[in-house]
Amino acid sequence: MEVRVYYEDTDINGIVYHANYIKYCDRARLEYFFQNNVPPKEENSYLVIRNLDAKYYRPAFLGDLLIVTNKIEDIRGISVSVYHEVIRKKNMQKVFSMKISLVYIKNEVPSKLPDSFMNLFHRFNDEQKDT
Repeated sequence: MEVRVYYEDTDINGIVYHANYIKYCDRARLEYFFQNNVPPKEENSYLVIRNLDAKYYRPAFLGDLLIVTNKIEDIRGISVSVYHEVIRKKNMQKVFSMKISLVYIKNEVPSKLPDSFMNLFHRFNDEQKDT
């Protein structure tokens, strides 16, 4: 997914505010759900962040065009781990990376991932192998 950096994404120096990289990654991950007509949440059920490990390599600036990638690393019964990278398109420099672990919650209890999510994640992995 491509993201353009706007004023609202930056601090006073025109540098992307650190929390926005996490937002970009969330959008890229959710976009895959939307593109495949799979609702990312249902009544009383959704994915929540268990933990994340974020690494900042260099700043992105106002006007930069960024490429945000997703890679499913691990799928378990109740959780999925996703690796994201944010790359500046102009020179293909890595700007940010994040590994995030998400847990499926249903009725406030960790629960087995629904088949629609499992199928989507496996399909995503298959598509990545083909590219």
